Amino acid sequence: MRPHKYGVSLFIEAPVDLLLAATELNEWAWQTARQVAETHAPGHPLAGDEGMAFETMRRMVSAEQHPDFRAFHAEMSAAHQPLLWDDERVTLGLGRFCRGVDWHRIDGHVLPVNAAESGDAVPVPVALVTGSNGKTTSVRLLSAMLRAQGYSTAHNCTDGLYLNGERLARGDYSGPQGAREVLRHPLTEAAVLETARGGMLRRGLAFTAVDVALVTNVSDDHFGEYGIDTLDELAETKLMVAKSLKPEGRLVLNADDPMLARYGATRWPHIDWFGFDGEHPLLRAAEVSVFVQDGDMILREGSRGRSRGRIDDMPLAVHGLARYNIANLMGAALVAWRLGVGADIVRHVLERFGRQHEDNPGRLQRYRIRGFDVLTDYAHNPDGLGKLLEVGRALNPNGRLALVLGQAGNRDNTEILALADVALAWKPDLIVLKDLQGYMRGRAFGEIPHLIREHLLDCGFDEKRLRQEQAEIDAVRACLDWANPGDILVLPVHAATAQPWLLRNRCSTRVASRTHPGHGVEPPPSRFGTAGSSVLPKGSRSAPATSMVSPGIALPSQASIATSPSAGRQVVTRAVHEPIG
Repeated sequence: MRPHKYGVSLFIEAPVDLLLAATELNEWAWQTARQVAETHAPGHPLAGDEGMAFETMRRMVSAEQHPDFRAFHAEMSAAHQPLLWDDERVTLGLGRFCRGVDWHRIDGHVLPVNAAESGDAVPVPVALVTGSNGKTTSVRLLSAMLRAQGYSTAHNCTDGLYLNGERLARGDYSGPQGAREVLRHPLTEAAVLETARGGMLRRGLAFTAVDVALVTNVSDDHFGEYGIDTLDELAETKLMVAKSLKPEGRLVLNADDPMLARYGATRWPHIDWFGFDGEHPLLRAAEVSVFVQDGDMILREGSRGRSRGRIDDMPLAVHGLARYNIANLMGAALVAWRLGVGADIVRHVLERFGRQHEDNPGRLQRYRIRGFDVLTDYAHNPDGLGKLLEVGRALNPNGRLALVLGQAGNRDNTEILALADVALAWKPDLIVLKDLQGYMRGRAFGEIPHLIREHLLDCGFDEKRLRQEQAEIDAVRACLDWANPGDILVLPVHAATAQPWLLRNRCSTRVASRTHPGHGVEPPPSRFGTAGSSVLPKGSRSAPATSMVSPGIALPSQASIATSPSAGRQVVTRAVHEPIG
């Protein structure tokens, strides 16, 4: 039992095959303790009638118990084998080596015979990404790097399920089911899993044989949900991803985040750190670290460092103004190195990812329309909004500033007003309030805009500079109609609605995050050599340089990319690995 600000949470343990029955027992015990008989569904234990409830639960346990699966799960988990299971299927192995059966067909022999032999025939590199901000951008970056290395790469995120950059399904798949879909896909050769806090707290971790886990940062958000009320508790939640790692797996953390710096070392023995200062004690003590030095991104292994490119040449960095994206770039580069992606490939992707809208839709998109600038991003919490406004003001320090402002209904009033306080700090000339349709989550239409409006007025904001629209698209339209040449519009909007509308209806020009001479032309070979400069290990495969690369990311011509299918490697053997120095 765990008390928290808004009540008490009750937890119980149960065998893996009886978890569903355990949830019924937990709910019945809770209702009985509260002496509340809520609406009763047939087939479920009834609070207030102990005899009938016990009989119902006994039948549920009898129907669900599965000693063969329980023993098999324990054996495979102890061996850190790639085992996945849900309400319908049990599978062993990943990608094309994934084999499985329905629950009712497990008899103690079928699954091991069919799957165990091939479960680790060719290791599938798996990375997991979580954090308050930057998850989806980091996942997309890592996927692009793995594709460029020659892997058929799948990833799940808040926008859907993807294979080699093509969307297979739309929706929020940042939970365990999305991870299982990605890992079971027959074409998956590498996987990147976005893992959101809510999914971990509701359903746990889907996979516990991850090679590398990245935590981008921890900031105030979602307080009051599932008993998480403080930043310390949120940090502990994010760091749960350490439990998903193989025994030799690596945890990659942001040393510039105070919460991660405080708690990280207590959660896992094998940590790689990234941050802006290479002299940070955590980076100095790390086996491998990434930092910025004299405008270069440096990956340091031991005492030897090597550049991964100029920050100014990386579109997501926005001329070095988007520090939060530079952190995302560093984290992705470090994870990619641990997964075996060659240095020149990492550098090439960093220098091209973000030039095309398709690379990172919904995240820090910049447009130029009729002489004014437009920035769009997800920016769903105070920290994210503040950083987006910082970039906007740095790009355009003198123009009038317009801002669209709203929030999902599952945030408490304190968090919503904190978002309004961030907006006030940047002294916008126009704020257009909106409902976040599809994310009302128990709130009435207009409730959140009204809450923000009253707070802004109480703080002295000029009512003439406030507007309110119910639909997000209408809020965007109001800003566009208001703007004059020289203004800057900062639009934290949802990628699935307003941003596509913006592209179709109002955008005459999309401004690349960095303009390069010869944009869209094959670049010269990297000064660090080509990916084919290493001797290919026995059994490696060689892929064309442009295979499975997302739009806008073309690899150096003549590059031969190799990956090793050999088993028994620590994390993932680098098929293209050169000493640093």
